[in-house]
Amino acid sequence: MNSQKPLFAQCLALVALVVALLPLDAHGFYVLLHFIVSVVGAYLAVISYQLARYNWVWILGALAVLYNPLIPVRLDREAWAAANLVSIVLIGLSIWKFRRQSKRLPEPNVLSIARNRREFETDASGYVYDAAKRTLHAPDGLVYRVLSASRSGASKLTFSAETPSGAVFKITLRGLDTPPDEAKIEERECKRCGRIKSTQYVFFIENISYFFARRERTFHGHICFSCMTKTFAIFEIRTLLGTWWGIIGMISGPGYLLENLIEYMKHSYRFVRSK
Repeated sequence: MNSQKPLFAQCLALVALVVALLPLDAHGFYVLLHFIVSVVGAYLAVISYQLARYNWVWILGALAVLYNPLIPVRLDREAWAAANLVSIVLIGLSIWKFRRQSKRLPEPNVLSIARNRREFETDASGYVYDAAKRTLHAPDGLVYRVLSASRSGASKLTFSAETPSGAVFKITLRGLDTPPDEAKIEERECKRCGRIKSTQYVFFIENISYFFARRERTFHGHICFSCMTKTFAIFEIRTLLGTWWGIIGMISGPGYLLENLIEYMKHSYRFVRSK
C-alpha cells in the first residue's frame, strides 16, 4: 500500500481534532468535526482490513461510530475533550503504522505494476507454489501465505497472499503452470470419507463473528465429489448465518461466500468433464 494515500485524510482529522481542543463556542464546527473524524475512521478501518490488521479495524471502526453524526453519542465537554485527545493519539499511531506497513511489502523484479502498488506482475522464475500448504516461496527466501489462487490468462496465475508482517498483496506470475495438486483429478484416499475415489484438491474457508471476536476456519485437501459438496454446504451455510455479527465479518463474509462458490463450481465442472 502506498502510505501517502491515507496520509491526507489522517492529517485532516488530526488538524480538526487539535482545533477542537481550543475553547471554541461554534456548534457548526463540532458537527463538521464529527463528520470528518467519522469518515476518516471508517476509511482507515477499511485500509486496516486490507492490510490484515484486524485489531486496528476494531479500533478505527469504534472511532467512526463514536463520532458518527447520524446517531450522535451524548457526552459532556470534558468527556469529549478526553475523547479528542485519545483520537489524536490513535490517528497519529495509525500514520506510523501504515508507513511502517508499506515498507514491508515485497518488491519482486516487477516488469509491470498495476496502479495499486499492492498488485504486482512478474516472471515466475524462482517462485515455488506449495498447494498443500498454501504457501508461495519467493526467490529471496521469504514465504508468503496464499489466501487465494486463480488463473488470469495463459500461463498466468494470480495469487492473493500475505507477507510475514501481515500485509496483503496480489502478485501475478507469468510462466507458472497450474500446480498438479489443484488441477489434476487423482484416484486416492478422500480426506473426509477415507475411501479411494476420484479426488481433487479443494480449499474452503468460513467465518463466524461473535460481535467483538471471530473464528475463521479453513479446509483444504483431496476429497471426492460428494464430500466436496457436503463440505461446501456446511462452510457456506455457517458463514451465511454467522458472518454478519461483527464489523470484520460484514466486510469479509460476502467475499468468503463468493470464493467458496467459485471454488465449488470450478471443481464440480472438472469432475463432470472428467467423466
